Amino acid sequence: MFIDGRWTDSSDGAVSSVINPATGVCVDTVPEATEQDVDRAIALAVEGQKEWNDIPLHEKLSILERYCVLLTENTEKIASIMCEEGGKPIEQCRTEVAANAAIFRIYCAAAYTFYGKSLPYNAEPRSQGDVAFTIHEPLGVFANIVPFNYPVELAAHKLAPMLVTGNSVVLMPSSKTPRSALLLVELLVRAGVPAKAVCCVTGAGSKVGSRAAADPRVAAVSFTGSTRVGINLAETCAKSLRPVSLELGGNDALVIFDDCDYALALDEVINGRIGNAGQTCCASKRFIVQRGIYDRFVRDLTARLAKIKMGDPSDPSVELGPCVREDSAADVEKQIRLTIEQGGKLVCGGKRTNALVCKGLMTTLSRPLSRRNPRML
Repeated sequence: MFIDGRWTDSSDGAVSSVINPATGVCVDTVPEATEQDVDRAIALAVEGQKEWNDIPLHEKLSILERYCVLLTENTEKIASIMCEEGGKPIEQCRTEVAANAAIFRIYCAAAYTFYGKSLPYNAEPRSQGDVAFTIHEPLGVFANIVPFNYPVELAAHKLAPMLVTGNSVVLMPSSKTPRSALLLVELLVRAGVPAKAVCCVTGAGSKVGSRAAADPRVAAVSFTGSTRVGINLAETCAKSLRPVSLELGGNDALVIFDDCDYALALDEVINGRIGNAGQTCCASKRFIVQRGIYDRFVRDLTARLAKIKMGDPSDPSVELGPCVREDSAADVEKQIRLTIEQGGKLVCGGKRTNALVCKGLMTTLSRPLSRRNPRML
């Protein structure tokens, strides 16, 4: 872990393995934090928040700009680690590192508009002669839980706004993809963020995330992940009326009409599903196509999908890498079988090429949902 500016083992020495999903090989181990480790990280963050908040805004922004420079200089290192631990194609990893820097710079620019407000002078008899105004102050310590699918980009969303506004952060990455997040925190400290103000604690989310959310010293929680866990965190924070920010799952539909930009529609379907092997919360999950172009769309989409290059995600020419875990790939196969059992027709793929990569890219229902409704891909 990276706590108080130092690489740190768990207090009991326990570790968990980080598996390369493209090979099934263990590439590293990271500490499994204990409750005592989480408590210590939060205690340090309480101290660090005061130190960070005392630094003038313009100096904070200079520090965070230095971080962006360091991040850019280390793009290949971070992208390679992301690719190795998450199976995301290397070009997508590079893009994600660039997105992290862009997000930080956007929040830094927004900081110049954090104005206070004042009420109209002499607005009513009771306030005559008074001046009433507001200023923004940080909440304190944030416990931020990052998912596996975008460990660098989503870390930016859970670091930049909190740090810009003078809060401290305990970052908790997914146990599947922890190493890239660890490097981000190290770079923040190297850039000048006080060592106690930002840390990265690794381990099972059910242990470290739950422990942090229940700690009264944590002012707010930010979580991206499953709906079930989000509900649990919301219930925990509600008991003390602490803010909680949740980005959870969805079942997004892409509706395609016959007067659409046809080439764009094909691109959107393909890019939305092969990016990060479809493991994206805002990716389209269902495709509803108007009857008049349905058969043509299935035919053209199948032809396009057949040309997608799958394989080793470290190869820059590879467009589709593996699911993050074998059980995730197995679940895709299970969903494909269920769709076929319910009347679907398999038109492309449907089987994993090895233990980890699933080629089940598309199935179609063989009949309309109703007389008037379009069919679904």
